Amino acid sequence: LAGHDGSIMLVHGEDELRTVCTAGTSLARGARVRFGEGVAGSVAASREPVLITGALERDGRHLVVQGARVPSSAISLPLVHHDALLGVLNINAAGSRTFTEHDLRALALFGEHAAGAIANARLFEEQRLLASQNLFQALHDPLTSLPNRVLLIDRLERALARRHRVGRTIGLLFLDIDDFKAVNDRFGHAGGDELLVAFAGRLRACLRAGDTVARFGGDEFAILVDELSSPR
Repeated sequence: LAGHDGSIMLVHGEDELRTVCTAGTSLARGARVRFGEGVAGSVAASREPVLITGALERDGRHLVVQGARVPSSAISLPLVHHDALLGVLNINAAGSRTFTEHDLRALALFGEHAAGAIANARLFEEQRLLASQNLFQALHDPLTSLPNRVLLIDRLERALARRHRVGRTIGLLFLDIDDFKAVNDRFGHAGGDELLVAFAGRLRACLRAGDTVARFGGDEFAILVDELSSPR
């Protein structure tokens, strides 16, 4: 559309727009507006596109604009997908170019595709996050968030494969908490869980970045120490 600059503002919370993307020398970078404020806020509130031509007349689709800071022509339109408002698309004309109703219709068509793309991107991100969470839960202990037996064995196999290639030493330590049953008997399982979480945190603090501490269950833990210079 021979635009000078543009921006995409997405809905944040219940009644605010925030700029997430700009093109050209847009002044909308970092902008936040409430619904009903300014052109973009009005578009969000009404869900109706606005064509700014600088004309002296005003109707439902044209907006009178005065002042040197405002472009001579601009279009703002809502980004809606399945009746849900996602944001607002803003385009400012370059130079003395004046947008027309034809330009508005063309941009509205593009806006439909843009809204669909944004919705699909959000769905993909939600699915990716859910898959990541499910994978984390499958490989970690739910109480301490330490790797579980499955993840430890996988890392052990990888460490052994590296050891055969480069001839380095690895260490595998097994440990448990003495008299842990007495802790559960005296303070209950909640007290025992609190001890396990604190114990896991201390173990993490003792390790190097490349080492792994895992919880097998109960008070049983294992530590994989990779790339040792000697058994001691």
